[in-house]
Amino acid sequence: MSEIRRRTRADKGSIRLNRRDLFALEWIYDMAAIFESDIPHLLDPKKPITRNAVRAIVRRWESAGIVHAGHALTYQGRLVHLTQAGTRLVIRADLDTAPVADSPVMEVIHQALVARARLRIEARGVTGTPVQTWVSARRWRVENMRKVEYDMPDPDGLVCLEDGRVGVVQLCHTVVEVQRLQPFLAGLSVQYPVVLLAIPQDLLARVEDVLVHERAGHRDRVGDALQIVAL
Repeated sequence: MSEIRRRTRADKGSIRLNRRDLFALEWIYDMAAIFESDIPHLLDPKKPITRNAVRAIVRRWESAGIVHAGHALTYQGRLVHLTQAGTRLVIRADLDTAPVADSPVMEVIHQALVARARLRIEARGVTGTPVQTWVSARRWRVENMRKVEYDMPDPDGLVCLEDGRVGVVQLCHTVVEVQRLQPFLAGLSVQYPVVLLAIPQDLLARVEDVLVHERAGHRDRVGDALQIVAL
């Protein structure tokens, strides 16, 4: 019996990326990081894929050397962000006007929580109004280089609503941050008709108490512009 020779694929052993991969990688580049547990809502918010399917996708990205994934917070899934090779896949070096240097882990966690806030806000809208466009902190910084104030934080994002309003998003990890950022939030309320304060779900009651206390002491100048987004 003669032997049948099998042809070996020219791309055997390589990692092939599809359009969904490229969409996700561009989104992660824009937001800087994402928790693995949020990727199903990024890829298909109407029909999220399973946790095992997400892990398989992230492992494929890791094998291609385009993302780094590591554990950071309990029950949040791994923290995923692009490697240098992944960034170059999305945008070439001479066009990357705001390259991201190696950041402390808490800063990357902050970026991933902002990404989660974006997914929630885009899915739910703002007081019944759909979100038309999200402007990331990266894009805001590029477009407002002359306005950047190094003694105050940059907005974590802007939401352009379908009714024409533009809202600003600020994420806080702790109650202390909420307390310290009151003057900053008040300043934002002068510039924007909607101020979205994104906080972890377990801080909701304590943050609401802080805001009630601020109003009682006549120190709250944010007024009706402020809305809380619990993550």
